[in-house]
Amino acid sequence: MNFSDIKFSNRFTFDHQGDEWMYRQADKDSKYLLLDVRVKSKNMKPFIPYVYAYVLNDEGNLKKFSIFNDEYHSWSSYGTKIGLYHENSHDFSKVSSVRFDYGTQIPKNIKSDPIFIIVTSSPYLSTISPKDVIESEVIKIVKILNY
Repeated sequence: MNFSDIKFSNRFTFDHQGDEWMYRQADKDSKYLLLDVRVKSKNMKPFIPYVYAYVLNDEGNLKKFSIFNDEYHSWSSYGTKIGLYHENSHDFSKVSSVRFDYGTQIPKNIKSDPIFIIVTSSPYLSTISPKDVIESEVIKIVKILNY
């Protein structure tokens, strides 16, 4: 996975097709944390990792507070978008990388806390100790940023 263009926005846009796209508007007391992600694989059916947002709790552990939603970045036509045709650009048997847009809402009340973006193969991690991160092969801290 390659991450680029990590940013905050009031709107999460995805499913671009020509000059149209889908979007979700952030709640009034939140902003979206957005990631532009390219997944590369030689496998025809690769595992797409989970991406979470964590903050430090009072015990010094990372506490999960949000999961990123993943959406395809673009479609070649409206017909492929609604399922009438196959989208080759999303098929790892046809291409080696697929572009996704990831987004999650971040409440404005955590403005002072660093946000840890974590990629993992496990959907069950709610709290992570610093030792878990160091010793794990399934946890990767992608970015630490402030709101």
